[in-house]
Amino acid sequence: MKSIKAKKVKESRIPFDWNNEFWSDINSAELDYHRKENQQFPEVEVKICHSENDIILFWLVKEEEIVCNHKNHFDRVYQDSCVEFFVKPNGAKGYFNFEINCIGKILCYYVTDWIRNESGTLKGFSRLDLNDINKIQIENSIEESDTAADEWFMLVKIPKSILISNSELSELDYRKSWRGNFYKCADASSLPHWSSWNPVTELNFHQPKDFGEIIFE
Repeated sequence: MKSIKAKKVKESRIPFDWNNEFWSDINSAELDYHRKENQQFPEVEVKICHSENDIILFWLVKEEEIVCNHKNHFDRVYQDSCVEFFVKPNGAKGYFNFEINCIGKILCYYVTDWIRNESGTLKGFSRLDLNDINKIQIENSIEESDTAADEWFMLVKIPKSILISNSELSELDYRKSWRGNFYKCADASSLPHWSSWNPVTELNFHQPKDFGEIIFE
């Protein structure tokens, strides 16, 4: 199981520049596990830190084909060029799956039972409402018409408050490590792929037993 430390940073404007000095001492995770089903092998790295109010992720993605067909929150963004952050706070019964396509459209649930029923639907989950989705701040380098690019960046700031308001937790506990994983996929691409930070034992990202360790400083 891999682990990563998320440094605590001061509340300030976070630079949208991968080469900015701010990011030089922020730990990063490489998504170097590629499923055997992959038809391309994207190069993906994500830096993670946190502030008093937010969990902050900065993604760098290099891939052969960028797909962007879904234009609204709650769409099937995992079919597009998509990055995903699954996270289980310490003490939580479930985990959050933040799935974000290359233009910043989000799909997110709080999942309490990841076993699937006969139709393939997760047995226990609740969807974040649009008000909470709109609290997530995103900067991205890809516009809807920029799919000829082969590299893109995305800065994501997830308010910690929505982890509390959408779970049974009354506060967030950093005394012990959290669990989670980072993913990259594009199910409907002509070069579909499923890559991750920690290996997944089957072609299904909803595998909390495969999560790695996230330590918040």
